[in-house]
Amino acid sequence: MTWGPFRAVRLDESGFTLIEAMTAAVILVVAIVLTITPIAVSMRAIDRSKEVTVAENLAQARIEEARSLDYADVGNPGFAPDGILDPSIVRTVDGRDYVVTTDVRYVGATTGLDIVAQGGDGVQGSFDPGVNYKLVTVTVTSSTGAIGPVTMETIVAPPTIGALEDVAIVSVSIERHEPYDPSSEPDPWLQLVGTTSYLPHEQGPEQIFPDVVPGTYTIDLFDARGWQLHPDTIATGANTVDAVGGWNAQRTIRVYRPASLTVTVLDDTGVPIPDATITITDMADGRTTTNTTGDYVFTDLVPDRYSVNGSAPGYLGSAVEVDVPGPGGGTSASVTLVMTPYTAMPVDMTFHVDYAGWSTYFTAGATVTVSHPVLGSWTGTTDENGDLTLTLPENETGYTVTAETGWGHAPTTTSFATTTAPATVSLSLGKPTATDRFALYSGPIGPTGFYRYWVETWRNGRWRWSQSTDLPSNSLGKATFIVPEANNRRVHVRAYCDTGTELARATFTMTGANQSWNVPGSCP
Repeated sequence: MTWGPFRAVRLDESGFTLIEAMTAAVILVVAIVLTITPIAVSMRAIDRSKEVTVAENLAQARIEEARSLDYADVGNPGFAPDGILDPSIVRTVDGRDYVVTTDVRYVGATTGLDIVAQGGDGVQGSFDPGVNYKLVTVTVTSSTGAIGPVTMETIVAPPTIGALEDVAIVSVSIERHEPYDPSSEPDPWLQLVGTTSYLPHEQGPEQIFPDVVPGTYTIDLFDARGWQLHPDTIATGANTVDAVGGWNAQRTIRVYRPASLTVTVLDDTGVPIPDATITITDMADGRTTTNTTGDYVFTDLVPDRYSVNGSAPGYLGSAVEVDVPGPGGGTSASVTLVMTPYTAMPVDMTFHVDYAGWSTYFTAGATVTVSHPVLGSWTGTTDENGDLTLTLPENETGYTVTAETGWGHAPTTTSFATTTAPATVSLSLGKPTATDRFALYSGPIGPTGFYRYWVETWRNGRWRWSQSTDLPSNSLGKATFIVPEANNRRVHVRAYCDTGTELARATFTMTGANQSWNVPGSCP
């Protein structure tokens, strides 16, 4: 069979062939597909652009809201600076949620951010507390997650530009005391407690309270997280601060995580002794704790190495050392104290402490420690008459007694022996070399009347105030303390009555000589 030339057959001479129609349909489908993809991409881009625009508008609206407020209202409630702007709010636009966060902080010398070249307060050469300007940061986040956060910032200035003398800054640094059990717990959150209470803007090892009304405040734990204030911080007054307008008061406090110690007391045959008195001494700072008779458990201890001393009627004293809680961590420690029977009778010995032989300046609050190489050791604090009475085994030699204070006096040590009748041992505190004596008299009467003093120290090229120190008054209203010798050093002293009410205050400039203060007025 022979094939002739191929010829396309038209259904209609005036129309398209079947192949042409199919080709056209394929082209049309391809064109539609190629068009849909960029349209979809474009629609998503338009949607994201809309979200960005909404987020920017919300951020701008929040910024304008902050700018419209009075300066005092620009802040987050309960934080520094305080104000009326909620830290986080939710806005709904076209069915979508947007989280609007507002953060307000002071900026200036304290934070390291200078708004002008002269410093945070804009005044060349003046002290800069760095609390004048407020930095408002607004961040808007969409609930869809399609766009990243949108952030805007603005600076709000006070009504007048200049150093703020009517507010103060308080900066508190936290030191951890943890020689045996380092903790991974975060630092506690502090607060200032006074006529008004303040929380810092941020937690951490340094916490700043930047807009404090001048006055006296106590530094306390707002959220302790298992920490406690170290006794030294409380004893030295480091947990109190005077906030002075235009100044940055700096304090360092120590915190610790408490531990416990359980003491087992046995005689030399292994039989428990139920009526022993146990005294433990922190060997790091000499602080002592004595439990009531028969109580052998000590709690809320500062982690340190302790000397454990026991005494009981009819037994020789005994001592042992122990780490609390001990290397390796934990929260508790235990130790066994073995005591040997003893038949000596007891006798009361009184220790009288004064200053440098001044009979009327007997010292209240002095620490007296008696030790014996075999019988053990005893310790206590003098009362408002400068006396401490301890019950010791009679007719024994080889005792040593030391008297010391935390107010700069030179400690004194002497040896003595007990007799069969009560007796008194006198000790006189001295004055170290290169120091000046400060004598206080006619002030509040002990045991509840007391003095508080601050001494300037030379640090970083300028005089700076040290932490305050409390000083008990004796029964005649007298006391002494010692300061390092230095001309132009200032000493600030206050006197308090037994109600805790301030009686008088004064500031003195040391001139290389001893100083004294006759306190005016009298306590009720």
